[in-house]
Amino acid sequence: MPKYIHGPDDLITSHAATVEGFLKQALAKTDKATPFIEAATRFHEALQRVEDIDTLDTLLDDKTYRVGLIAAAGFSLKATTHLTKGELDEAMKKVFSTLRDKFGEAFRDEIVYRYLLTAGDTLGGSMRNYIGAEGGLKLATAIISALPASEEVKIKKSKKGKVQRIAWDNRLLIFDAKTALIGNNVDVIMLNTTHATSQRELVAIPRAYLVLRQSEVEG
Repeated sequence: MPKYIHGPDDLITSHAATVEGFLKQALAKTDKATPFIEAATRFHEALQRVEDIDTLDTLLDDKTYRVGLIAAAGFSLKATTHLTKGELDEAMKKVFSTLRDKFGEAFRDEIVYRYLLTAGDTLGGSMRNYIGAEGGLKLATAIISALPASEEVKIKKSKKGKVQRIAWDNRLLIFDAKTALIGNNVDVIMLNTTHATSQRELVAIPRAYLVLRQSEVEG
């Protein structure tokens, strides 16, 4: 039996740890949401100075607000690469004109609401990255600390300091990887390196796989 695992229950996260984890996520999300709220407040204040859709040019030409207006109008980053500035500006005005026709003077608030919808999507993506990075760091730290001091451990990190691989003895642990054998992106893969000498060879050999771990996180 493994040193730290004596049964299935040892692999189940305790309720207390689950509560603590979700609380930490909520606090992190609250913190990360603050800049979006502050930006939305400034955006709203700037829109109050706009008399009508035809006078949006000042904001459209201001880098501080242009990205928010593009998002509020429903245009993706890809779309902006296919349109000239003039074409994009006219298209945005047409979108906002429909809001004015439907909501009257409240069109300014409607623009902000739509900006916040896009900001929420961005925040969700940021949180998914944050949660994944935090989980990977905790797991990597625990594994490294559990290995004997005499063990030769090789660690590969990304430029941002994220642990990508840990190798020791005849084991290779890979984080956040996608292989042709699995198809989907996998959080953690543990491989037996006695089957091959390189990672590329190992991930193509089914019997080299010892552990796979794929989790779903909610941002």
